[in-house]
Order: sequence, then structure tokens, then C-alpha cells
Amino acid sequence: ALFYYFAESPNNSSTNPLVLWLNGGPGCSSLIGAMTELGPFRVNNDGETLFRNNFAWNNVANVIFLESPAGVGFSYSNTSSDYQHTGDKSTARDAYTFLINWLERFPQYKTRDFYITGESYAGHYVPQLAYTIFLNNKKANQTLINLKGIAGDIDGYNIYAPLCQQDSSSIKTSYGSVNNFDPCSTYYMLSYLNRAEVQTALHAKVSTWDLCRL
Repeated sequence: ALFYYFAESPNNSSTNPLVLWLNGGPGCSSLIGAMTELGPFRVNNDGETLFRNNFAWNNVANVIFLESPAGVGFSYSNTSSDYQHTGDKSTARDAYTFLINWLERFPQYKTRDFYITGESYAGHYVPQLAYTIFLNNKKANQTLINLKGIAGDIDGYNIYAPLCQQDSSSIKTSYGSVNNFDPCSTYYMLSYLNRAEVQTALHAKVSTWDLCRL
């Protein structure tokens, strides 16, 4: 059973595209992306409460955060061999099966433009899953999943170059401990996701959740 967290777009959910997010590792939870990067909520430093992320991707898309393969995060299998024989191809097959079943459960998204995104080792997962979708669409001679593309790499130069090229006299100097600027978000979410009431609210199997299980 693969666990997922779905963040529906609060604006134009009926027309916005469907996006799948995968973290890397291999063996790391996509809830890391959801709770510390691009999801709608982040965890406060008390490890118990949430605050909104104004830059969440679900402002412009409906986002599925999938914990894959089985054994990662809240995802599990009752078949021991599923833990022993894992790899990029089997992970892609399982993710594909999940998507087909998910779209049957929520048919309003069947014809929606679909994009696959991820980071780190998901650079292996994303193209393998895209290829699996392409092959199955071709085999069925119909669009089972309306794949429109996969996310390319983010160019750091586009982000940082304008700041680096500014006149140095216009850049303010900051003093103090780096701890004041770089919150320990992963520790906060680790505490939050291991709260029994949170796991129950997420409809997850009550268990010990961890960031990565390699």
C-alpha cells in the first residue's frame, strides 16, 4: 500500500494540472518535499502545529506527494519479497499502478494535464515512470494517463546571478548565527509526523515514520 498526500489547488482546482512529486534517496519520503519545500503547510518549531507556505505549488496545480517504494515513510507491503527485490524499474511499475488506481478513484482528473516532478535520486524515478506511462499508453492505443511532461533541472544561475551581479554596496550585511536563518525543518516534521493523532488524521498506518529508509 503506497501512501500519498494530496494537496488540491484552492484556486481553479477543476482546471489546474495534476502534478506528481517524488523525493529521492533512494528511499526518502516525499513528505519531506511536502512539509519542508513545496507543500501547502510547514511545521512550526514546536513540532505540533502548522503554518501556511505562501509559495506552495498547489497554488497553481493539484499536487500528489507519493511515498514510494513500499517501505518508505507510511508506505508498506504485507509481502516480504517486495522489500527484498526493489529497484528503479519496479518502483516505476508500482507508481504507475498507483496512478491508474488513483485516477479510477478520482476520475475528474483523468483528462487533466499531468506532470511528473522530483528531486535528487528522483532523477532516476521520474524518467522511468514517464517511459512506463508512454509505453502503456501506446500499448493500449489510448491515453490512460495524460502525461504532458517532466520537470527539468532548475538552473541555479538564473536564481542567483541577478543578486551576485548587484553593486556590492547595495547588499546589506547580516550578522549572527546561521541557526537563526536555517530552521531545522526536518526535525520539526519528524516530531509532527510521529504524533499518533496526526497519523490518524492522515489516514496512515500508525507506525514510526522516518525521513529515509534505505
